[in-house]
Amino acid sequence: MADNKIYTTITKLANDDKKMLAILVDPDKQDFACLNKTIAICNNADVDFIFVGGSLLTSGDLAKTVRFIKENSSIPVLFSLEVPIKFQIMPMVFYFYHLFLVETLSF
Repeated sequence: MADNKIYTTITKLANDDKKMLAILVDPDKQDFACLNKTIAICNNADVDFIFVGGSLLTSGDLAKTVRFIKENSSIPVLFSLEVPIKFQIMPMVFYFYHLFLVETLSF
């Protein structure tokens, strides 16, 4: 398994009792003009991570959203590829489940 910088960062900060801030972007509810403003705010604030996902992911373009964020920010991006039923109850578990994939995929 490749070294996973996001997972390492989260566990180190959590073990050091450091607070982290993540912003959730829902591709179904986000237009790109608004997303551009959100990214600018995140870039100027102490945002640690940007999570991309939602409960349905039906009308938004996940790949285009992730690509747009990565092109306009150096903040690590975590995204869901597909939401299995068993993870809908605990969405954060799903994000951590995909931590091992995020850094090896590129859009």
